[in-house]
Amino acid sequence: MTGFLSYSNLAFEATTFTDVGTSFSASPPLSNLGTPQVPDPSAEFTGASAEFTLAGATARDVKLVGLISHDLPDGASVQFKQSGGTNIGSAITVARYKNRPNNIYLLLDSALSLTAIRCAITSAGSGAHNIGTIWAGQVWEFGQLQGQRWSPQSSASVTRVAGTDWVRAGVRRRGFPGALIGTRGEILGVNADGTAYSGEDAETIFTEIGQYGPVIYCPSSLSQSTIDATAIYGVLESPGSPEHIEGDVFRARFNVLESR
Repeated sequence: MTGFLSYSNLAFEATTFTDVGTSFSASPPLSNLGTPQVPDPSAEFTGASAEFTLAGATARDVKLVGLISHDLPDGASVQFKQSGGTNIGSAITVARYKNRPNNIYLLLDSALSLTAIRCAITSAGSGAHNIGTIWAGQVWEFGQLQGQRWSPQSSASVTRVAGTDWVRAGVRRRGFPGALIGTRGEILGVNADGTAYSGEDAETIFTEIGQYGPVIYCPSSLSQSTIDATAIYGVLESPGSPEHIEGDVFRARFNVLESR
């Protein structure tokens, strides 16, 4: 089982937002797609189709794309593209997975160096549609040598009224505690012999994300269904917490709190 953590979303660094199909409302503005909070503020378009582009100043190695906190109907089609119009992967047909948030994800076979990304939406039906944010982020994949442990739990808000507990479904969140197990180099960024670790390491990535940095955490990317079922968009509530287990084995605990 291979999982991943996606971070450094290109959309949150974007400086220009362009309504290619002139379908989006002026208020709320399209630039709301560049904010990490969901479901509001959001961007809104009317009708069956829309297309937009956003661009930043710094290229990112994008391997995961998606739309977060949208209200597109099942059957709508979403095609991500490079700024020149070349398709990024295949079109996604919206199909909400059971009771999960209205998010769609597409994990690419290989990363693309992008400073801009375009998104085309079709077959969305009539009426107004809202999108919380777009995701185009880097991916840190947990390989077979980096064991992982996760324990899904609800962080639901509970109100006690007249002796009865009522879960407020509108504010329910999933909290995913996770742990990565690997070598000293994979966790701390320095090998047991004191030399610098040449690959990606937890300490460096967690430092880049920062406390409460927005991420998408997926414990298993075995299939699209497992991504849809287990991936959560949220904030890195507790980054890192490395600890020594034995020998050259270390563990880094972290917790992701869902935003929806």
